[in-house]
Amino acid sequence: RHSVLEDTKMEIAMRNLPPGSKAPSSVAGSTGRKSQRGSSQRGATETTSLLPTEEVEQTLEDKLLKLCFYTAMIVASLALFIIGALFLVYHMKNGGGSDSGSDEPCYTKDPAISSALYSTTLKKVVLDTAKYPDAVCNDGSPAAYYYKAAIPNIGRDNIWQVHFEGGNWCIDQESCDTRRRATAYHSAQIEKGEEGLRDPQTTWYATTSKLWAEELEVGGIFAPPPCSPLYGVNQIFVGYCSSDAWIGERSASNETFGLHFRGATIYYAVIQEVLTAHGLQAAMEECNGKCDLKPLLVLGGYSAGARGTMLHIDNIRKELGPKVNVYGIMDSGMWLDIDPEPKARQHGVISLRTEAVRAMFRFQVHSDKILDPKCKAEHKGETWKCIFPQYRMFYVETPYTVTSSQRDAFIELKLFADGIQMMPDGVTWISDSYERAEMHQKIARTLLQTVRQLKRLHPDNAFFCHACLDHAVSLDQKFVNWVTNRDFATTMMTTLEKGLDRVGYVKYNEKCPKPCPTPAVEGDKIKMDLIF
Repeated sequence: RHSVLEDTKMEIAMRNLPPGSKAPSSVAGSTGRKSQRGSSQRGATETTSLLPTEEVEQTLEDKLLKLCFYTAMIVASLALFIIGALFLVYHMKNGGGSDSGSDEPCYTKDPAISSALYSTTLKKVVLDTAKYPDAVCNDGSPAAYYYKAAIPNIGRDNIWQVHFEGGNWCIDQESCDTRRRATAYHSAQIEKGEEGLRDPQTTWYATTSKLWAEELEVGGIFAPPPCSPLYGVNQIFVGYCSSDAWIGERSASNETFGLHFRGATIYYAVIQEVLTAHGLQAAMEECNGKCDLKPLLVLGGYSAGARGTMLHIDNIRKELGPKVNVYGIMDSGMWLDIDPEPKARQHGVISLRTEAVRAMFRFQVHSDKILDPKCKAEHKGETWKCIFPQYRMFYVETPYTVTSSQRDAFIELKLFADGIQMMPDGVTWISDSYERAEMHQKIARTLLQTVRQLKRLHPDNAFFCHACLDHAVSLDQKFVNWVTNRDFATTMMTTLEKGLDRVGYVKYNEKCPKPCPTPAVEGDKIKMDLIF
């Protein structure tokens, strides 16, 4: 063995050799042995690097390094390609920019990005009291609606879309006085020069039509993309000023606290306007069974407007006859027969069931136009069920689409002692699903059980039951933009369009752009969005 000192001496001796000289045998022999042992001893690295055998090893090492480098580059390139491909697939699955096969862009105008047009403007029409003397608001002023004629020359002038506003109801002195005070306050503001209220979401409590501006800007179901079969149709939005969920036929008296409850009268007056003033009757006579597609009336509403529609739609379809197709769209009208939580009952909160019973008396609901005869026969002594959605929907024969949240904000407001709260933005509901998980589960189970039973009864009807805490979104961009987490593509609007297609009333456009990519709206983790 060589010691460290001997290695050092050999290095010095080799450095002092003249050019062309051979290394001493003792040095060569010692370094040969070192080459076999590798560089396990100190000082060996510098000595062996000067020998021809090590130069060959260095060349091989360089080649191996280059091979490793190029291999790494190829692997990295393949990895980037795979990642890019996966991102593209994910991006297209979630809506992409504009969809394949369509020239329509994906609109990204504001934070609530959507493939829709955002809004459209309708003009106010006040009902003629000479023709409709009883179609009045709570205060006796004539009811009103907003209208926009179909866009000409695009083939949609044989479709009429009529949507009724929601806004709960008043069934006792206290709740009616609250609506009257709110209306009086805003009426005073308008008299001071302020413009009439434009947003229907802010006029749900109105007891008069005098609050409403001459024009109304609405979105959601009224502003789908141009490729939608409901784009450019005749549009009618009916303002809510009767406070009775569109079922009252009662004039003012002491029993009504001096208010007219004429919602049903207004409902039928608007349908008559659609027939005579806006072309539906003429289209029915012109077609008379000779058209490829009959004229179509899409009749619906949100919240109280949906509840009113489910009571009237069959009778209206019967009165119009076979010359026109009628289809329903009911948004957030699915009241459920669930008792409020014990704490709420202790604070005097009454059930939705009790509200329906009181409404039957307050609005004097007896007409067969509203109370389905078969329903009354099967629920003798409980006719309130014939105006209660959970039960009444089983008697609706007209095809329809229902959109309803498994965590409907209105229902939760009615079932909990402290209701539910909103974020400071005034739009987002604060979720407390983990504090009241059992009740939330009960609401969801009851809704989904009801929907499944309805689906078995009428398989062609369509349902969209999302799991987000919300209520009444058919005038909102959520209606055209929120996608279910079932497929990340189906919206409430496409559910309606596919429902219409399913019964042969319109042709669903498969090439219509998907919704734009949007920030995820996290639904309740204990539930899944469902489409039926």
